[in-house]
This record gives sequence, structure tokens and C-alpha cells, in this order.
Amino acid sequence: MKRILIAGAHSYIGTSLERYLLEYNASQGREHYRVETISQRDTAWESFDFGGYDAVFQASGIAHVDTGTVTQEQQALYYQVNCDLAVATARKAREAGVGLFLYPSSIIVYGDSVPYRKSRVDTGEKTRGVTGVITPETPACNLHFYGNSKIRAEEELGRLAGNSIKENISPEKACRQAVPGWQDPGKSKDDILRDTAEQQEGAARRQEDTAGQQEGAARQQEDTAGQQEGTAKQQEDAGGAPGFQVAILRLPMVYGKGSKGNYPLLVKLADRLPFFPDVQNQRSMIYIENLCEFIRQRIEEGRGGLYFPQNAEYTATSRMVQEIAAAHGKKVRLLKAMNPLVALASRMPGRIGAMANKAFGSLVYDRSMSGDMESYCLFDLRESIRRTEGYTDEC
Repeated sequence: MKRILIAGAHSYIGTSLERYLLEYNASQGREHYRVETISQRDTAWESFDFGGYDAVFQASGIAHVDTGTVTQEQQALYYQVNCDLAVATARKAREAGVGLFLYPSSIIVYGDSVPYRKSRVDTGEKTRGVTGVITPETPACNLHFYGNSKIRAEEELGRLAGNSIKENISPEKACRQAVPGWQDPGKSKDDILRDTAEQQEGAARRQEDTAGQQEGAARQQEDTAGQQEGTAKQQEDAGGAPGFQVAILRLPMVYGKGSKGNYPLLVKLADRLPFFPDVQNQRSMIYIENLCEFIRQRIEEGRGGLYFPQNAEYTATSRMVQEIAAAHGKKVRLLKAMNPLVALASRMPGRIGAMANKAFGSLVYDRSMSGDMESYCLFDLRESIRRTEGYTDEC
């Protein structure tokens, strides 16, 4: 039996995970998982004993935000909850001897979706290719405080795990390379001007030092490889996973019964509209029960890393609206004649343009990044929506 602690009461993913693991116990006829939940709305959790748990899932977090209407004080809260609180929880878990810490990050660390019928090149942002497909080589880079708070948390958690979470490039360096003029959103204008001057002055020195650093790094890597090989052999002989592990889950849109965010809006549209634009965009999404099974498997393995779970199929916004309507016995016709309206809305400034591009833009993970999807994707899009809307005997 494994003991699981969910840090953060009343969160959507946390409560869904607890319910899923308890139902799994019932289906297997014995207690595979003992699940407990603690609240982190005050500081009482700091005195809670983390000892004896096999895994801690960080459910506390703030998401689903309109970045254009948030004050600086509210932005600071995002960093406090999404980064500082998560790191403090992970540090307490490590000190208590917990083997695995799971942190739900977000696909938003790669920035916004590719706008409707536009490419990254067209918009001047070169963090992805023209199709909006995220690959293992795509650097994490987000200019908004929400995505940046997740990036900072990932960096700090990586340090706690001994930098065992491999990233192709540091997020801050990636942002500077991908977006000219990028700066930490937490800095003042004077800080930005001063930092820019210092960066330009130090660039020449860093280039001179690079050759020597690379040569030394190569020697260190050779030595490290030998050390890691010996450590891995000792761990294998001991029959356990190595030390404190951190699993970072960069989640796409999560939907399911009781979910928040964009899904309830799609339900309203499916209920009220007889017609819908026939836009064939592509989005990576994951149904909540598929996600819970993915998390269960990571708990069983007890190993950290960087993960990109998603449904086995990409989803077009139009198809999702059709499936939601069908689950309620209704029919929504898709009309290409409405597509020019979407194109017009996507070009409008402000909230309308942002919403159109978010709804009809594309953003997907390359399927090769998402592991054995057949093992954790228990339900396809149609069945997942039927379960979400309550039109199945099993719900």
C-alpha cells in the first residue's frame, strides 16, 4: 500500500485524484492507496507531519486568469502560490523522506496558442514552428506572470531534486533568445534598463569564457557519467528509486465533470447555438480520469521527470462543441461560412481578439512526448464528454 498526501483541499484535480484512487481501491478489492488531504489556505499545514508518505501531490495553485485585468498585488499572489508555496511544500516533503513530489505545471509555459490562421513567424514569436506543435526542442518561454510563475517553480523544484529534471534549455535563457527585449515581468523599468546595459556589457566577456567553460564542462560530464553509473547500480541493488524525485506535469487543458475554465463556456455554446464555425484547429487536452490514471502510474513508478500527458487524439474546438451537444441529444451544424467572422474577431484588439485566438488557435504536444497514451487514456473524446455530461450508466 502507498500513502498519498494531497496538498491543497478543494482543488479540482486534487479532489478528482482522491476520488479516482479510492474508486481504484474498490475496483481492485483492496487498499492500494491511502489518500489524505491537507489545506494550505493558512500556515497550519507547516506543522503537519509529512513523514511516512510515499508521494505528495501539489494541488494548491491559481489558474484560469484573464491576464489583462490583474493588479500587481494579484500578480504577486500568483508567484507566492504557484511557486513559493509549491517549493516550500516540496522542501518539507524532501526533509520528511517522501520519495516523490508531483507538481502540476501547464502547457502555458510555452506561451499562448498559435493565433487563428497565423504562425509564430507571422507574429514575430519564434518559440515554436508554424503549426503550433510543441516538440522536445521547444524551449519554455512565457511573458505573462501566470506562465512565468510556473517556470520559476519548475526551476526551483529542479534544484531541490538535484537538477535531475532535464530541460533542453533554461527557461530564462530561452525567453531572451526567443523574444528580443524580454525581461522578467517582476522588474521595474529602471531595473530593466540597468539589466539590459549590464547584459550587453557582459556579453563579450561571456563569449570569451564560453570556450574554456565548455571544455571544463565536458570533463565534468565525463566524471559525472561515471558517478551516476555507480549510483544507479547501487540504487538498483537496493531495489528502490533514487532519492527525492520531482515529477513535473506540463498539463494541457484539463476537462471533466465539475471542471472550470474554458469547458463550461463550450457547454453553454453547445446548448444555445444551432450553428458553429467549422474551424479545424488542433488542441492538446486531457480528460480528468485519463489524467488521474497517468498520475497513478507515476506514483507506482516513483520516479520524477518532465511529463506531457494528453488525450490520444487532438481536439478541434468545433468537434468538442458538437460532441457536447450530442451528449445532450442536440445537433450543432458546422458552417465554413462562419469562418470569416472568426478571422475578423481574431484580428480585433483587446479581449475579443484574445478570446477568438484562444478558442480557435492551435497548440499541441508532439505525440512522441506523451509516453504510452494507450495505457492511461482510458476514454476517448466522445466517451469522456458523455461521462462529463453525465450521460453514462457508470457516472
